[in-house]
Amino acid sequence: MAICVGAASLVLAIAMLVGWPRTAILRLPPAGGPGSRRALVGLAAAAAVVVTLVFSGRWMAFIIAGGELAATVGWLLARGVTERRGLANERQVIRACSMIAGQLDAGEHPAQALVTTVEDVPLLMPAAGAVRVGGDVPAELQRLSDQIGCSGLVWLARGWRLSEATGMPLSPVIRHVAETLRRQGDIRDQRRAELSTAKSTSRLLAGLPLVGVGMGFIVDANPLVFLGNTMPGHLCLVAASTLTCAGLIWTTYLARESP
Repeated sequence: MAICVGAASLVLAIAMLVGWPRTAILRLPPAGGPGSRRALVGLAAAAAVVVTLVFSGRWMAFIIAGGELAATVGWLLARGVTERRGLANERQVIRACSMIAGQLDAGEHPAQALVTTVEDVPLLMPAAGAVRVGGDVPAELQRLSDQIGCSGLVWLARGWRLSEATGMPLSPVIRHVAETLRRQGDIRDQRRAELSTAKSTSRLLAGLPLVGVGMGFIVDANPLVFLGNTMPGHLCLVAASTLTCAGLIWTTYLARESP
């Protein structure tokens, strides 16, 4: 019964997050706007947690807290992998533009310069394939620019298409793109270095509750008895894990790179 009540409450919160169909009986008023929707979702989620805690066993609080922490850590790890991949792609784009511009300055044909560059910058392999089969190189570069860290390829694609349409030299355009991307990359590197301290501090603070629990054991207080056997302890445990996870996510968003 307790599991069914908790599950029903969580389904209600998810349904409000996704949005009810127009034919549903429960429907958010149009005048409420996105702010009202988010507020109602938050209230429904909070009610789901409270109902689940009230009607569930002693381990439900630990399950909820552990699930929140595991999901947050997984999200942070996945975001870190994505950021590293974006940084690697960004550096490849800068290197590719610099190499193509250098070869064009030496009198190389743009198509051949692109094919040669792929040997050091595999990111542009699809564009080089378009060169070999006589495809639309700017369109392929435009498609590649949708990947994380590859937005600079938009300017390379536009310069390439403009050169094909007007016959203007491509080298000055790519050289300017490479210099612009390099300056932007230096600014982002500096910003990352400045924000790294704030990120490290937020993650250090997130671990302090565990230090507090450990200190409780040192003084023979055994805080797990309070957290696992009493309803106030359940609520404190879930509230602490929720606020910790929310703080980590919030500080990560505050320190995120602008697109």
